[in-house]
Amino acid sequence: TEVGFDRLPDSVEAVSTTSSPQRTTPWNIGSGTGDPREELGMQPPLVQAVYHVDLLPRERWSLTVHIVPTLGEPLIAARQYPSLDESFTRILDEYNEWESSCTRIESDSELLNALIRQSVQDLRLVINRVPTGLLPVAGIPWFAVPFGRDSLITSLQTLALNPDIAYGTLRFLAMHQGRHLDTWRDEEPGKILHEIRSGEMAALGEVPQSPYYGSVDSTPLFVWLFSELMKWTDDWVMAADLKPHLEQALEWIRIYGDRDGDGLIEYESHSASGISNQGWKDSFDSIAFPDGRLAQSPVAVAEVQGYAYAAESGMAEIYEHWGDSDRAAALALSAAMRRKRFEDAFWMESEGFYAEALDGEKKQVRAVTTNPGHCFLTGLLQGPHADAAAERLMLDDMLCGWGLRTLSGNYPTFNPISYHNGSIWPHDNSMVAAGLSRAGYQDKAARVIGQVFDAGFRLPGYRLPELFCGFSRDLRYQSLPAQYPVSCAPQSWAAGSVIHMLQALIGLNPDLPRKRVELRPALLPWLNELRFQNLRLGPWQLSIRIWRAGEDVRCEVTGADGLDVVIR
Repeated sequence: TEVGFDRLPDSVEAVSTTSSPQRTTPWNIGSGTGDPREELGMQPPLVQAVYHVDLLPRERWSLTVHIVPTLGEPLIAARQYPSLDESFTRILDEYNEWESSCTRIESDSELLNALIRQSVQDLRLVINRVPTGLLPVAGIPWFAVPFGRDSLITSLQTLALNPDIAYGTLRFLAMHQGRHLDTWRDEEPGKILHEIRSGEMAALGEVPQSPYYGSVDSTPLFVWLFSELMKWTDDWVMAADLKPHLEQALEWIRIYGDRDGDGLIEYESHSASGISNQGWKDSFDSIAFPDGRLAQSPVAVAEVQGYAYAAESGMAEIYEHWGDSDRAAALALSAAMRRKRFEDAFWMESEGFYAEALDGEKKQVRAVTTNPGHCFLTGLLQGPHADAAAERLMLDDMLCGWGLRTLSGNYPTFNPISYHNGSIWPHDNSMVAAGLSRAGYQDKAARVIGQVFDAGFRLPGYRLPELFCGFSRDLRYQSLPAQYPVSCAPQSWAAGSVIHMLQALIGLNPDLPRKRVELRPALLPWLNELRFQNLRLGPWQLSIRIWRAGEDVRCEVTGADGLDVVIR
């Protein structure tokens, strides 16, 4: 631990210089046996910094003490420490710089503006500046470290706000991409990490998060985010830099992701301290049969099939641009086969919906959940069952007045105050809403968005947390959304969901390689105007205004000279 001051002390004096063990006094427990956890306590060396200060009446004097935990870095004796005022000014400057680099999103609703402002500030709070650029951590206080899945989804959600987040995330995760087979850390060549921790237990190898790779979706999300970022930037220099990492990730999807070669992506932990469920619903009981039995690995969850489809179909276009038609055709064929395999394996005719997952014996976990809803956004759901699936999500056992529950209220394991079995996650809703919008179900997307925003207006500080409880909204007695007591707040993909849902509301889908921008604008019943200013698309900076004129919704785009703007 390094201790420094913004003013040099007059002297530094050692009071004691050696550590001495002291036996702690055991507690006297009722049985009189004492505390079995008795251990030796350590009295550390004691040093004092001495200042002699003479103050006139009303004169001010301040001292800033910096206490810096280090992780193996050398101590720097001559480090310059700023004062508190200097540090505070620097923080304010960084926040101003952050806001100026972001798209400015405003509406005619003060409530929505408050929700947007809080979300943008929360995003800055959970974003670290690392050597590769901006990197979101998962959430505060429990998960304030890099998470592959969370960082990637947050980056996907915020492309309309600031594409620099995606740049920094992709480069950081590429730097830590799996290289070896390591069962302790669930590491495999080409795999994208799940989580990095840098505390004592990780450093000593007592936990595998150094980093840990037990995430089935981080790798296809990595490839999918890249292909989406290309639509916003057309940055082929960045594409060339990441090409080796993308190829390794595609190989992981083909070899390690599809463990039995059946065209589906499955997971199974091989680590003694690994995570049993490795999709985004990673609690131990999130994938269960109606009788409560837990699905046994290897498990194939619905949304990951969509992520793999998006990864391969997106990279097929990238390889076509690179002039590798054979590789492009192979990836397009693989994506098409994944779609057929998904339809055959996951569709539940009796439910008019797709199963949450398949267990190790390829039996359907016949729960109606939001998991398959992510597949609208990836383009996987385009077949004859898409209409029925979209309608099923709108029933009140799923869409409960505050947004979509993770699990149907009719399913036997439903619990509105659980972590994943019936609670409401804003990021989950944003993925489904954005998918419904992209698939052409704009009215259904608006219903989801409106309900989540209604919850955000009633939560403390206009802040969407990691999750809240999945109770039905009571309009007669004007119930409030019930908070989940230990959710992260702020949380990166919860903050990002506000931006993602606004992008979905206006149906913004750029395709810069084709010099094309498509909008499918809509407004919520209580919203009359929405503006996006300084929206970055490669070298372009667009302004988009959407407003209500009588019964019509109108849209104006400026700054798009040279782009084909299509408004539907």
